[in-house]
Amino acid sequence: MNQDIIIPAEPGRADFMRVQQALESMGLGSNFIVNQADLRLEEVLTADKNQYEFSLYENSASDRKLERKLNRNDLFFLTHIAVCLTKQDAGAEDYGNYQLFTHPDPNFFVGVSGGNKEYQSLLNVYNGQLSISTEPVERLSGFLTNNFLYIPEKPYLNASSPQVEELGMYGPTDEARGYFRLNPNLILDGNDQNKISLRLGKGNKAVIAGGVDASGDAVDTSNVLVILAKGFVAKNAAQKMGRWTGQKAY
Repeated sequence: MNQDIIIPAEPGRADFMRVQQALESMGLGSNFIVNQADLRLEEVLTADKNQYEFSLYENSASDRKLERKLNRNDLFFLTHIAVCLTKQDAGAEDYGNYQLFTHPDPNFFVGVSGGNKEYQSLLNVYNGQLSISTEPVERLSGFLTNNFLYIPEKPYLNASSPQVEELGMYGPTDEARGYFRLNPNLILDGNDQNKISLRLGKGNKAVIAGGVDASGDAVDTSNVLVILAKGFVAKNAAQKMGRWTGQKAY
């Protein structure tokens, strides 16, 4: 018997339909509230670390001001990931005043110290490896972070007369915001111990933290590594499903 196959023209709609199918295949039905959602995970960069661990779960005692994390009661269907860089001035609590960069733009990350350049130190982020694990299983292992490197056509421009300071190009598509589509998509259960790890490339990290300007003088800003995860959240759909199996990826 012939059966029609419906193929949505819009990729986001196809993602949503896969979420509904996954819920039904896990015996959860389709009565949950499902919304598009984004997670934002942050770690301050420092020259003495080679690997950064990102917790996906809300913790009011330790979450940073701009982070958005997963509630333990929810399921998150991961479709895209972006690896970004930004700055902060922690002393002034200026966290939301800096653009997200999808590459270490040498016009913005201008610090120099002892002949070492800030933007070159930051290239270690995009020559590293990213992993996603659900204890005790590493589900995405050693994924090369050069996949997340996106250099837009219009870079950031420094402020100098008669030039006016401008932001670098960002958007309008997910790809133009540095997002990489993951296939197959991963389902992250809020009851499990899920984490994202990023191991830097092996290189000089002397100025990866920032903290200096183009003249080598100390400044108040420092660099932050940001992981953005895009997908769908199913509210209150988390459940214990025993040991990790292939059912948690589709």
